[in-house]
Amino acid sequence: MSHDVKSEHHHGPKVKVYYSVFASLTVLTVLTVAVSRVHLSAAAAVIIAFLIAISKASLVAAFFMHLKYDSRAIHLMAVVPTMLTLLILLALMPDVGMARGPLVAGPPELREHYLSASEPGAHGSAGAHDHEAHGEGGAPAAAEQQQ
Repeated sequence: MSHDVKSEHHHGPKVKVYYSVFASLTVLTVLTVAVSRVHLSAAAAVIIAFLIAISKASLVAAFFMHLKYDSRAIHLMAVVPTMLTLLILLALMPDVGMARGPLVAGPPELREHYLSASEPGAHGSAGAHDHEAHGEGGAPAAAEQQQ
């Protein structure tokens, strides 16, 4: 008889809740892709991306990590570090925004290629190496002409 009482006392959500959360995460992922294809200002795109990411992270933390069903102390241990991290990220945003030139992730060659392709007068896929070898006007460099 005590076995029946334990089976009625269930900790956590039912399977139907997991399917609902999965559906919500799927919709938010589709929304992320849809928003990425819309031409928005950089600030608007970042704000929308953060809101969607925060929504998805909240669903995962609340249901898959069972924070919704845990004590307030566990909530504080999850929320306080998250808020401090967001505060630090927001504090660093002006510094990142003041960086000169485009921010390109990856190896230095990629940055050089991107910067040389975005210069006025650059033709399509001409990389930095082409400008070094042929000088600014497309003619061979002065050092090569003397030899």
